[in-house]
Amino acid sequence: MKQHNAHNNRRRNFRLPIQTPVSLKGGPWQGHQTEDISYEGLFVNTTTPLEPRQIAQFQITLPDTKETLQMMAVVARSVSVEIAESTGQSPGMGLLLYRLNPHQRQSWESFVSRMGAEYRKNHPTLGKAHAISTEPRMPEYVLRFEDVVALSSVLNWDFVYGGMFLKTIQLVEKASKVRLLFAHPEGKSQFPVLCTVEDVVFGKTPDDCGMSVTFDEVTPQTIEAFQRFVENGIPFIHVEDVLTGTPWMICEDSEGSEDAGCAA
Repeated sequence: MKQHNAHNNRRRNFRLPIQTPVSLKGGPWQGHQTEDISYEGLFVNTTTPLEPRQIAQFQITLPDTKETLQMMAVVARSVSVEIAESTGQSPGMGLLLYRLNPHQRQSWESFVSRMGAEYRKNHPTLGKAHAISTEPRMPEYVLRFEDVVALSSVLNWDFVYGGMFLKTIQLVEKASKVRLLFAHPEGKSQFPVLCTVEDVVFGKTPDDCGMSVTFDEVTPQTIEAFQRFVENGIPFIHVEDVLTGTPWMICEDSEGSEDAGCAA
């Protein structure tokens, strides 16, 4: 099975400005505070952040239920004191949750949902542009390719096989539904494909983690639509006739989204 590097489509992930104590394990537990939280992770204020891609262990007591969770995360972003002073950011590190068991994931997502509902209740003037969902979205993974030739290989390999292996630290449970967004290398258009997670690999390091996914309902019309997408970027078709319930997506900005390469 072909392997592809993939990352979450973070443009769809909101952050709640929730401050609550959190302890990081660095020898003895060290007390810090969150700056914001999301379904996928949290930003921890600290003057001694770890380097990106390092594993962090932390402990947090949920303020409403008093449940204590000990979890692992991968450092996705690190802001040193020097960078913070020059940019006006807060020093600390953004953490992506890593290797959560079902109980931890359910407890964390329920906590974020409750905090989102409470925040929206306390901020009734939020407009639609700032609306906060209280339910987790379907996970999305963006795949980017060096050129059209690399993108077209999806037709000749992955669609024939019926799935692919995604190298990612953002793992979900088996049988979960996820959406892959194949990004065209010559524009901002994306081709969405619904998938089902068949297997999950918890590696010893972030680089060893990933998931096997199978494509849902790949029809001859889907393949034809993808061929047009490869050739033209934005195909001139009625999407409803090809991908039921899945609209074409045009990325109008790249802020907050991560690139994903393609490895043969």
